[in-house]
Order: sequence, then structure tokens, then C-alpha cells
Amino acid sequence: MRSVLPALLFMATLPAFAADDAWWNPQWAARRPIEIAPSGSGESGAETGVVEIQTLNRAAGGGKDVRVVANGQPVPFKVLYFGADGACVVAFKMDREARRYFAYFGNEQAEKPTAEWEPERGLWLETRGFNGGDCQNWEQMKDLLAKSGPVHGADAVKNVFVGWDAFGAQDRWVSVYKGFLVCKEEGEYVFATSSDDASFMFVDGKPAAQFPGWHGAEGHARHTAKVRLTGGVKRFEYYHVNGGGDGLCAAYWQPPSAKKLEPIPADAFSPVARGKAGALEAKDDPAALDLEAAWAGEAYAGERPLIRYRYRLRAPKDAKDVAWAFGDGLKSQGAEVEHIFFRPGLFDVKVSANVNGKPAEASAKVDVHVDFDRRAERQKDSPEKYLERLRAYAYGTLDMASLQAAAGTFMVLEDPDG
Repeated sequence: MRSVLPALLFMATLPAFAADDAWWNPQWAARRPIEIAPSGSGESGAETGVVEIQTLNRAAGGGKDVRVVANGQPVPFKVLYFGADGACVVAFKMDREARRYFAYFGNEQAEKPTAEWEPERGLWLETRGFNGGDCQNWEQMKDLLAKSGPVHGADAVKNVFVGWDAFGAQDRWVSVYKGFLVCKEEGEYVFATSSDDASFMFVDGKPAAQFPGWHGAEGHARHTAKVRLTGGVKRFEYYHVNGGGDGLCAAYWQPPSAKKLEPIPADAFSPVARGKAGALEAKDDPAALDLEAAWAGEAYAGERPLIRYRYRLRAPKDAKDVAWAFGDGLKSQGAEVEHIFFRPGLFDVKVSANVNGKPAEASAKVDVHVDFDRRAERQKDSPEKYLERLRAYAYGTLDMASLQAAAGTFMVLEDPDG
């Protein structure tokens, strides 16, 4: 999830990705190596990998130029999501003979691939905007799904058990789960759903459970259905809509030998291999700057978020005089810095440095957001921890939206009882 992760991941280059690896196609200007190991599962379906790469404003619109390459040849893949911040989530078919994978991008002239490939393992979630419609039955829900959008995000997930839009701070959204459920027993399974608002579940193409209509969540999963299944891997689908306010969806099951219903666990879905993207490699610029931006913490002044991000220049290692502009009007210096934002949003972050006596710069759009996973786990900083740093900011250069948010924040922090 934001886990779905709405952070930018730029991992260090691994020794296995040697500098003399041949460039796949000179029309592509940039690439990142992918560190990934097979899941080792013996389940049916092609071994599937997933990775998030940051394209640093170098990819074509929508990620149409993204390719995954192994042994000098493109492998089947699917761009699950390409965000406004340049982050791209890609699923791909892993090759048993491949030891090295690269994600290529940076070719404005590239055509979007015509070959269609879909993952054959895992559980995949896509969330979209809710654009109206009704959900009193499956036929109405299908119409609602057809006009939902745009996509908020997509990625592999552990299971269906979440109380917010996994990829954005939205209160009106649609969730689409598709994947592969491993049924180790033959016999009668009980499936159940609990949700706020409607939810519909299908297993092996059969209706498994549904809780239609506009309603709140219930304390127990009473919307059940029995499905007789043979052993093996079954297609799993789960659809949910939240029409406003708080939302929740959870899928449960009771296999034939189980004594009670329980949330369908992560290990009930066939596994995928999660990769990490390595450092940026630019074909014609060995001194290209590569940066990392990651959520580092958050605090709250009443309901107002203070969001802390950590920035680090990953490459080149010998860069000097590193300077940052965070996109909200504030700046800092150093190879690794932290910055506190007064509001969420998409910020154009720039970094500059001196590399071998020559100036260099790079930029990335950073989606600054609260982390709902950690917030739900109550992993929050104390706002007092941020006060000294915030008082030292140069507010004369802060953008208007952030300045207005800062004024409201200080009213709460300085006079919490006011």
C-alpha cells in the first residue's frame, strides 16, 4: 500500500549489476537495475515480480516507454500505475534463466506495447475515484465500476483488509482486487464480507459473498455464502465502493477443516516476488544525479498534518555542494536532509550539486502525503518535536498555500486550548 507506498525508492546499485552490462537499446536514455529474488513458491502460474521505480521526470507520459529487460530481451510486463510524481509500479514475468533485470525508460518516441500480459500470481489492488452510481445489486455495481476513475494507485497487496483508500487521501473511492487464491482442501468453503459501503466477492468465477447497498460496517462478518471447490489455485475477485466518509472492506473465509471464519490471510494468495529499484543509470550522462525521497514521520496539530520527508542524494558519491529546493519555497543544503511540510500535495523538488567541477541538477515530483498505515498503527510523532525546527523556517519565501496552513498549525500548537 502506500504502502501502498506513495514514497520514492532509489536503492543502491548492487555488485551483481556490473557496469559493463550491455545497454539494451540506445533509443532508451535511462534505466534502473532491479534487485529481486524468486519467491521460491511451487504454486501454479508464472513466477511474477513487482517493483516500483522512480523515473525522475525522464519517462514518457503514462509510462508508455517503460520496459523490463532480462538477458538483453524484453520480458512480458504490465505497468500497473504511473503516478503524477513519476513513480511507476510494474509487474513482470520472471525468467528462470535471468539473473539480472533492468527497467528502461526515457524514450519519448516509444509506442505503448500492444502485447497484453496479466500477472499469474498474487493479489492485486487498484483504487479509483467514485463517480456516482448505485450498488444495490451486482448489475448496478458493474455500471458503477465502468464509470469509475481516475486510478489512484495499484500494487500487489497482502489481503483484503483495509479501512481507507490504500493509495490516496480520498473519501469516495472504488477498490478492485484481483488475484489467485490457493485452496489446499477440497470441499465446502464459507466466504464472508464486511464493508462500508457495498462489496461483492467472487471465487473461481462464482459469487462467494456480497453486502450490497449503502451502509456502514458491521462488527461481525454475517454476509456469507458457501462455495464447493476442488483443491488448487482459484481466481479471486473482490469489488468495493465507498460513497463518502470512512470506508472499510474485509474478506473472510472458513476452509472445510477450519472451525470459524477468519480474514483471508496473506499466505492464502499465491506469492509474488517484491523487487527494489537500483540507482539511476543514464546512457549519455554517467554523472547524472539520483535522489531519494521518503516519508520519515508525521505529527498532528489538531487535525492539521505536519509531514516529515527525508531526502538523500544517492549518486554520484563524489558530488559536492549539494543544495535542495523543496517546492514549497524553502531550501536546504547537504547530501542528506529532512524537511517538514505543512500540507500534503505534489511538490517539484530540485537538487543541485557540483560533480567533478561541473554543475549538475535533477528534479522529481514528490507526492507528499500522510501515511495511513502508520497512522492507523498510531505511529505518530509529537508535534512539540517539530516546533524548534519550524520556528527557524524562512516564512517570507513559503508559498501561499503552505503559509496559510502554517498559520493554522501555529494557532493550534501555541494555544492548544484556544
